[in-house]
Amino acid sequence: MLVKLIRNNNADNVNRALIGAISVAPYFNIGKLEQDTLTAKIDSDTFVTKTKAALSYYETNLKVNALFYLSDKLTTNPYKPALGGSEQRNDAHLIELIGATSIIKFCQLPKTAIDPNGRAFEYGLAAAADTITFQHMPEQNSSLSKSLLLFKYLSHLVNHHIPYKSTNLAWAQSIGFNANFISSDTYQQLKFVLNEFEKWLNELEDNRRSFSPFAKTKDMSQFMVHKTIKHGYVTNYNEDEFDRSFNTNSQSVKDLPDVNKKFLALMWKGINGVFENWVKTI
Repeated sequence: MLVKLIRNNNADNVNRALIGAISVAPYFNIGKLEQDTLTAKIDSDTFVTKTKAALSYYETNLKVNALFYLSDKLTTNPYKPALGGSEQRNDAHLIELIGATSIIKFCQLPKTAIDPNGRAFEYGLAAAADTITFQHMPEQNSSLSKSLLLFKYLSHLVNHHIPYKSTNLAWAQSIGFNANFISSDTYQQLKFVLNEFEKWLNELEDNRRSFSPFAKTKDMSQFMVHKTIKHGYVTNYNEDEFDRSFNTNSQSVKDLPDVNKKFLALMWKGINGVFENWVKTI
């Protein structure tokens, strides 16, 4: 309906807009209910037939420039039947993460790669393993893998290290990172987001097909299940290395207007610096 409204708009800059869409084939499994209720009539066995009908309609009626196809024969853990709304609380799934990356892929496409008559894209993992890690992700998603790793580092540091061991260090004193900032709304909201990130990772890991790129460890050199970061001859790859990077980069954020911006900018520069010096590639 939305595509039709755009294509039928009278304004040329609207009806000629480049449009991308995602077609996600059924990847979830609906549990069975014995009682004769409306939700009990939701049957995942009929999803494939309905998908074929939808794709047949899209073939002649969906006028988009790029259509991304996603599907997985390995279905999720059984979900409780629900008609939507607050009762439908599905756990996070790898398909949803991959689907989100198609938005980035579409925005990065050069105009010369976009067919006015439409172009189809498919997504393929390196292997159909039951548990997917970074090594199964295609090279085009290397930036996604890196971003998830950097966010994992930030989550670990914020929750388990810097509030307890970094406040007396030079970088912390130079930007005003102290007990008052740790109790501030900014820091507590950041912790909330990072804790939700950890819950999201757990849901991705516990679902089928599992996405589990991180090990259950607090040893930062072994965060990635497929790759261990080797220690150096003089220094080890641990929280202290991140503190050293924060010290190195602290002067580059000194002119920012407040501690909130200084802290977030320093976290980004410092963690990214450690990645470039030690990890280099996923």
